[in-house]
Amino acid sequence: MKLQKHVLCFWMLAALLPFALVRTYIFCNSPFVPTNFTSLFLNAPQDKPAPVWVTSSSSLMHHPHHQEDRMSIKNETDQLIAKKNMQQDDDIIMIEDKTNNGTCDLSNGSWVNDSQAPPYTNNTCKYIQEHQDCMMNGRPDQKYLHWRWKPNKCELPRIDSRTALDSMRGKSMVFVGDSIARNQFQALLCALSQMENPTRTYHQDDDKENTFLFPSYDFTLSIRWSPYLIRQSDKEIVLGDNTTQVVAHLDLDVLEESWVNAIIGADIVVISSGHWWFKQGVFFEEGKVVGSHNFGGLQTSKNMGFGDAYRTAWHNVLKGVGLIPGYKGITFLRSFAPEHFENGRWDTGGSCPSTDPGSAPLNSLNKLMYTLQIEEFQNVSEEISSTEAAARLKILDITNLAQFRVDGHPNAYRVYQPFAKEHVGPIQHDCLHWCLPGPIDVWNDMLVEYLNRLQLG
Repeated sequence: MKLQKHVLCFWMLAALLPFALVRTYIFCNSPFVPTNFTSLFLNAPQDKPAPVWVTSSSSLMHHPHHQEDRMSIKNETDQLIAKKNMQQDDDIIMIEDKTNNGTCDLSNGSWVNDSQAPPYTNNTCKYIQEHQDCMMNGRPDQKYLHWRWKPNKCELPRIDSRTALDSMRGKSMVFVGDSIARNQFQALLCALSQMENPTRTYHQDDDKENTFLFPSYDFTLSIRWSPYLIRQSDKEIVLGDNTTQVVAHLDLDVLEESWVNAIIGADIVVISSGHWWFKQGVFFEEGKVVGSHNFGGLQTSKNMGFGDAYRTAWHNVLKGVGLIPGYKGITFLRSFAPEHFENGRWDTGGSCPSTDPGSAPLNSLNKLMYTLQIEEFQNVSEEISSTEAAARLKILDITNLAQFRVDGHPNAYRVYQPFAKEHVGPIQHDCLHWCLPGPIDVWNDMLVEYLNRLQLG
């Protein structure tokens, strides 16, 4: 009888083994679990607990006039995800990295503890915007400054300002996009200014556009404001009750002229676009209305929502940039930058209080925007593969590595001493932009390393 029981237990355990193997396979092959899960925070300081994985809110931070524009996003996102049959937990986004030239992929790796001082501080760089100057605004912790990105199969060197400027001698670089593009531009400006103070040669009063020249190296670094990359104009629309409302009109098939003109003759251009697409908008192709976002009552030929419009715009931008007369430079698509609001939106008390790296997988909306970008990069790369423009289109994939850095945002420290008794008014948190210095510096480390690999003449 005992022998029969032992045999029965043996076969029961054997029957459970396949299920355990399947669960292990799914876990290990999830895109949001590193190949070596324990090494994600390799060399973490021993005097603090391991990073906590937190649930990220699905809401996004926008400028104050964006708050009305999330009414229809969730339903539309769910529909698009269902149509694409995307599986949140185990869908792997695979891209053919045309930037790496067969060498180590810089976008796959882990954040490891680093005792080095940051590449600059608010004392050594005067170009940090107030809202991202976490040091000046009194952020008490500094652990967020002591992590570096370690690719799985190589090392990612930190920018050496002298070497970087030497390699850029006689060249020009232009960032094009929204306030996160400006965030990255200012981080690079700070890193390079440790070698030489640049001269500002162009400036807009609202600080959205700037150009700096590093005179000893004849290197020009610019930022141009274009949050959609395609032509955008704000126009009044008369509603059914005879009231008017200003709505963004977006021509999906026309690149915005201001940045197109600005990159003529440039050697390197970094383009990005994302969070502004959640605003209310009306979409046009060939001058005709083809859809809208969060604006009903329009008769349209395609009934295009914001996701399809975003895809269409990226396709046209990536294909069109290689056809701009007078522009023969390298174009980098900087991938979608995730936000990290928890327990609400930016305007409903959401915040990002963590002081350690770690986050949940990309929420469905962030993942959708990233996926659409990557797919259109692949589609256009294939379409132009037989042209000279193919070799000039690259990708700077920062989405997944940025997703882990929930600790790198200003949070409450977007303003000076937010918890001081002298502070007046409610505290607004920023979990979209990045502290300078901070994790965003790694984006530029990757950019410069890719340029070194390309060995621009």
